Amino acid sequence: MIMDTWFPVHTGEQVYCAKLAEALANEHGFEIDIFTRAIDGKLSPEERAVEEMEAIRVKRLGFSSHPWNVFMQLWFIAGTFFSLLSAGRTYRAYHAHTATSAVAMKAASWFTRVPTLLTVHGNNVFQKSWTLRKIIHRVMFLETKYSQEISIAESFLKAPNVNDPVLVIPYGVDTERFDAVEAEKDPQRFNVLFVGRLDTIKGVDLLLDAAKRVVEGTGFIQSQRDFQLHFAGNGPDRKMLEARAERLGISKYLRFHGMITGEPLVKLYKSSDLFVLPSRSEALPFAALEACAARLPLLATNVGDLRKLVFENQNGHLVEPDDVEELAYYLEHFASNPHLESMGQASYDLVSQEFTWETTVQKMLRVYDSVMQRKVVQQIEQKEVLVSPIKLPFVFFKARASRVPYKGKAPLRFCMTVNLEQESAHELPHEDSILLPFLERFSEFCAQWSMPSTLFIQSDLLEPFSEELLSLHEGGHELGVKLTRAEWVSLPSRKKALRAVRERLEGNGFKDVRMLRAPLDLDDEEDLDLAHEAGFEFLPVSADPDPTIAWKWGIPHGRMVKMNMEMVLEMSDASFLASVNRLRSYQKHHGMEPYLIFEWSVAENPSGEAFTELAKKLTFLKQHMGLEFMTLSQFIKSCSL
Repeated sequence: MIMDTWFPVHTGEQVYCAKLAEALANEHGFEIDIFTRAIDGKLSPEERAVEEMEAIRVKRLGFSSHPWNVFMQLWFIAGTFFSLLSAGRTYRAYHAHTATSAVAMKAASWFTRVPTLLTVHGNNVFQKSWTLRKIIHRVMFLETKYSQEISIAESFLKAPNVNDPVLVIPYGVDTERFDAVEAEKDPQRFNVLFVGRLDTIKGVDLLLDAAKRVVEGTGFIQSQRDFQLHFAGNGPDRKMLEARAERLGISKYLRFHGMITGEPLVKLYKSSDLFVLPSRSEALPFAALEACAARLPLLATNVGDLRKLVFENQNGHLVEPDDVEELAYYLEHFASNPHLESMGQASYDLVSQEFTWETTVQKMLRVYDSVMQRKVVQQIEQKEVLVSPIKLPFVFFKARASRVPYKGKAPLRFCMTVNLEQESAHELPHEDSILLPFLERFSEFCAQWSMPSTLFIQSDLLEPFSEELLSLHEGGHELGVKLTRAEWVSLPSRKKALRAVRERLEGNGFKDVRMLRAPLDLDDEEDLDLAHEAGFEFLPVSADPDPTIAWKWGIPHGRMVKMNMEMVLEMSDASFLASVNRLRSYQKHHGMEPYLIFEWSVAENPSGEAFTELAKKLTFLKQHMGLEFMTLSQFIKSCSL
């Protein structure tokens, strides 16, 4: 993870990254290096606890300085670039969280080829005035290509972007942390809370002007109830704002708490009556989610994605940016509103259903898994495709020899396997799934060929598709489980994933499921032992044992062919037959009956043409050799080895 400011700077970005790193390390076996700057100040106990975790290493670059020191930001960019360069391909992914960190990340990735992720935490690209900051943000956020770009706010998608699609993964909040803290509200005082960075972007100057109108008015607050405005946080404009409060004559109604974290901050939330956020620009502020978790009604400006968090007459009110009069009116309005408690409960219900921390982590795991798998695929391609010039004559010789038809009489045992997977599956309604139409067509296709298959279902799809899968199982198809790379990154995560999938299988009525497809290596005995101890069997997809001749930039090289849908449909009938013959010859040489384990990964809804083309390939193969269709379990039982 790369970000130019870290603790003791304490905003939504730092809190989010710390919580994400903690979850990845403790619950999913990741190791995380955090590249950042050395910042003036001391860490709180909670911040120090994050850095003391064994799997999290914070690498502070440069000299200790103020967060807004431009010179040290440039130092950070250069230092991060050379640090990543020297690390080579040690990392499986870079994840930047600011524009300056994205500069260093992107430059290093040109040399290391490590996949890049960028999370956009704000909406500065939409600022009205053109500043150097806005230009940098537009270049790095909208005009620079990454392996995957993420935004915490849907409103960011309004801007044209070279990264398509940009995923929206909002912040999540842990409501249990707030439920565990007790705090009393003062019935004689109306306490209004602002939490965030003290600067003009957050509209704190507007809040001071509105507060002056409130305390000078003759409404409910002055006549019947005390008024106190609390500010939690620091920022570049704190001294200016304090001086402004003095000039306005409202200092006695204000309290600047400075930086507060942990339980004291939760108590401040829960002892307040209203959360206010008068920002001129926002994405989806973390402080607003925390206010909801503390059961507070919200008064905020209609910017960014706040309209997804604040609903009129339910849990708060939205006002237009820079409208001091409306802001002051609703401060008075909430002070006399008898429904604050029910509105606060509505806020809590919203975040506990729509913005949970667990959902955020699961979405990020899916992104990491996707990006890391792309890197692994690239490494495999680079590793298998290139053949040294010394071996090229042998490749030519084998390619020529493979034209001779295989003379064996034994039928080819053909195992059709299908990976049923779907990105962001937990977000999609069942009826909108791309898998249902595929399963219907696939069932008809297999019935026409009298062909059983082994279906590997993505682990988190077992429950939503249990009815369809059990129906296929009753129709003669075998069910297996597919685990993602995110579930297989370390020994603890592997054990946890295998236990969890066994519980899901038993909980949804799936019996005798033994086949497993996971990103394990057949040479890794520890991985295989784990799978066997959990009651699973593992078989790889078949591959052409000899490289075939391919041309790239006019230069011949050897290409390894994996027997999956993507590669087979690209091959001509002659090339396909030659590859199968090479495979059969290899198996005969090693004393095995000929077999082919074929893979079809359904990451998107395949057209009917895919079924038609596969039928042509099977018909062609059947013209040249006998085919015996079986499931993987049937194949294992038939093996004599």
